[in-house]
Amino acid sequence: MSQNRRACMRARIVCEDVNIGRRELLAGLAFTVALSPGMLAAKTRTRISDLADEVGAATEAAKARVGEEVSLRGYFSPAMRANVLFDLNEKPAMPCAMCGAFHDSGASLAVIGDKLPEGLNMLRAIDVTGTIAVDARGKAQIIARDIAVS
Repeated sequence: MSQNRRACMRARIVCEDVNIGRRELLAGLAFTVALSPGMLAAKTRTRISDLADEVGAATEAAKARVGEEVSLRGYFSPAMRANVLFDLNEKPAMPCAMCGAFHDSGASLAVIGDKLPEGLNMLRAIDVTGTIAVDARGKAQIIARDIAVS
């Protein structure tokens, strides 16, 4: 009998060898990651696609939540419309080499605000906190109270 086992037995605790299989270990790790605070926050956070589609049209959820304060995380793209500070997209947007427009950047909504924050970059995430609005054309907007570059 090994010395460690005898020490365990004296403490009235019997140590048993534990054999964890590969599948059990991977399932445990996946469970731990799924319940991590960052993952839980990401699941409970309002997404841009909850409020708008790829062309910026407001969803029914956005129309029902007009005037509610929300915090969104997304990516900057320059606004091509008057009175819009910039567009907030789900994914980084890069101009198309063929037409110059922004393609495949996911759901998008207009950010209304006073001035652009320092350090804006199309590849860095931005956190925008503000009030949900829908304009006369049915496009989703967020009237920004705070804009932070991550």
